[in-house]
Amino acid sequence: MTDEMRETTRRMFLTLSGAAALGAGALGSATVSAAAMTETDRKNVEVVKAMSAAWKTGDANKVAAYMDEKIAFRGSAERMETPATVGKDAFVKSITGFLAGFELDMVVHDVFALAPVVVTCHQQLFVNKKDKSEVEDLYIGCFFVENGKIREWNDYAIIPFSAPRKKDTASRATFFHVK
Repeated sequence: MTDEMRETTRRMFLTLSGAAALGAGALGSATVSAAAMTETDRKNVEVVKAMSAAWKTGDANKVAAYMDEKIAFRGSAERMETPATVGKDAFVKSITGFLAGFELDMVVHDVFALAPVVVTCHQQLFVNKKDKSEVEDLYIGCFFVENGKIREWNDYAIIPFSAPRKKDTASRATFFHVK
């Protein structure tokens, strides 16, 4: 390689690097705006929020009222080798067993939708009915909503169930709101 060729290559590299930096700066200062939610998106979000609020009743049938007959539920999607609970009857049976031992409050901190998918960041607050111990977890929930019912639900843990409850847990997570 000649000195002239080396100089041209270095000059080109510096020019392209500068252009890339300017482009990145321009893109970084651009505002991000989300598309307005459609009526379907709003309805799907309301279904998920109502289901979330139903947990506080402790009634598995009230929670299941928001589920499709063919619901596929995976409470901990990190364990993909474990099959999902499929069908509304199986869901009610599983949740009834769980609610026999725990009280649960499901608090939705953030939610967005792009029909038919609804995504939440939600906190689950558990009270053990035997020893009154309190634990919590924080999840990203992914819901597939079809005909006004939740057809599939997968939760991805941010803070696992084993975390002792602390008053400031939600403040330790960062929620990004796109406006």
